[in-house]
Amino acid sequence: MFEYIKNKMKAGDLTVVMYLVFGVLTTLVDWVAYRVLRLSGLDYMFSNVAAWAAAVIFAFVTNKFMVFNSKSVDRLVIIKEFISFVGARVFSLLLQLAGIELMIGYANINEYIAKAVMTVVVVVCNYVFSKLFIFKDK
Repeated sequence: MFEYIKNKMKAGDLTVVMYLVFGVLTTLVDWVAYRVLRLSGLDYMFSNVAAWAAAVIFAFVTNKFMVFNSKSVDRLVIIKEFISFVGARVFSLLLQLAGIELMIGYANINEYIAKAVMTVVVVVCNYVFSKLFIFKDK
């Protein structure tokens, strides 16, 4: 993986590197929000959805302007990108919820391990959606 990143940096394509950096930060927003909500006694599914919403807002802004360099500030373009972005994130959220429910509810796996496994799956899905469909080169 590190060799892949190094080759991308040499080729001048920082998209993957930036996605990973902001992906880590987005994941941090998600996990911190999740932990705070769980510590306050809220259900793990509700906590996951609320943490997801905070992370999606953070991710949209960073992905649009800093990762995929979609500089358009035209209102209609932003609305289209945001709707596509949220739609893709809803799909990956449903995937995450299903995976977490299967792992916790049926396989009796620790909730944090289940969330970690599904976080990896979601990060890959979200990159593909963003790169190929949402912030694609015009």
